[in-house]
Amino acid sequence: MRSKSHLGKKVVDAVHAAGSSIVVQLEHAGALLQGNRFKSQNLAPSEVLPKGEPLAFYGGAESFSTPIAATKEDIEEVIRGFVASAVRAKSVGFDGVEIHGANGYLLDQFLTDYTNRQTDEYGGSIENRIRLLVEVATAIRQAVGPDFTVGIRISQAKVNDYQHKWSGKEDEAEVIFM
Repeated sequence: MRSKSHLGKKVVDAVHAAGSSIVVQLEHAGALLQGNRFKSQNLAPSEVLPKGEPLAFYGGAESFSTPIAATKEDIEEVIRGFVASAVRAKSVGFDGVEIHGANGYLLDQFLTDYTNRQTDEYGGSIENRIRLLVEVATAIRQAVGPDFTVGIRISQAKVNDYQHKWSGKEDEAEVIFM
């Protein structure tokens, strides 16, 4: 049986042989995770039932469940997971990673005021709510070095809440994109 990293390297090598670069997207679905056979509860910044309905093509439940609120230890584990994934991607030959901080997934849940009710340094102000995304990006950059592309995907809309807009509008966008 071939390992996943062997298959990843095969794809990376084929893309490079065709004269292109390849970047892999890293994400944690958080409260929107569907059909996880390894965990009985989803992780989110706060115990807030997600809006909307699960996407049927992911094969999950008919409705979202209320997630458990992330502790400081959970947050540290999330950061380590993103870093380990980026390091693996680099070792296989990817040219970079894109951190998925959009569409209602975990990093976006920390960014979003109605899903993040934390009262510590990860909740409240936009400066606090963006903290986890910044810490993930900083930790990845430190682990992979300066010659590896590290991008971040951001959006206001979510797969479960297409109408969402940042509550602070342009003021929040200014902090997010600084």
